[in-house]
This record gives sequence, C-alpha cells and structure tokens, in this order.
Amino acid sequence: MGSFLTNNPYRRSSGQKQFNLPSLVDVVFLLLIFFILTTTFTQVLTKLDVELPKAQAVTEAKTQDTVIEIGKDGQFAYNGEIVTVQELDKQLAQLAVNSPDEVIIIRGDKEVAYGQIVKVMGLCKSHQLGRLAMAAVQEDGAASE
Repeated sequence: MGSFLTNNPYRRSSGQKQFNLPSLVDVVFLLLIFFILTTTFTQVLTKLDVELPKAQAVTEAKTQDTVIEIGKDGQFAYNGEIVTVQELDKQLAQLAVNSPDEVIIIRGDKEVAYGQIVKVMGLCKSHQLGRLAMAAVQEDGAASE
C-alpha cells in the first residue's frame, strides 16, 4: 500500500508532498461501511406488531435489555421470539439465575388488556426480577423505553 503523502513526479525537487487521493478515498469508504454496519445492529428486537401508548416523559433503552412484547391478541414474545406463557415463565426463571439484575422492558400494545401486562409483571416478580420498565412512545412520535 502506498503512503497518503507522495512526491509529485511532475515537480522538480520542490520537496513538497501531495495527498494520494485514491488511498484517502479508500479509507473514507471503509469508515463509511463500518458506521453503516454498526448502526443497523443497534435496533431493538421486535417480533410482534405492537403499537405503543404515548407518554410525555420517556428515556432511551439499552439494546442489551430483555424485551417482552404483548400483542393486541395477547400473544407474547421474548427477545424477538414468540413464546407461550409457560415458555415465558421458563425464560424468566433462566434469566433470574443468569442475571437477576437485568432490566426487563415490557412492550405492550396500547389496545392490550391490562390483565395481560399484570400477568407478565407477576411472572417477573415471582422470579424476583424487579427491574421492570414499560415501553412508550414520546408524544411527538419518537419511540423509546
């Protein structure tokens, strides 16, 4: 690979160096690809089509948080995988053993029955998982947890 600075062959012994533009373009292109790839993997995993309720004050979620979704039809998803209540209970039991201080984000559709959300909260509490957060959408339209 060549250097970014090379002697200009058309100048006579001026001693000045000039940028090698193709090498610089290659580096910029690689940086662009790097940032495109890393930003697409930071999205929250979602499996169900959930329309979140609106709230005035919301905070951003970390991508490594555990996400439980509840769809309009009462269907559950755990970290992007559709599960039954029994499977969800097993997943939460495993989570309580592996990382009991994990934040669990509950993404309930705004049309879902309140009892379904309480059922998920009860499952979490039964495994001593107390760090719960409810997902909502900022009233101006930006999604957040």
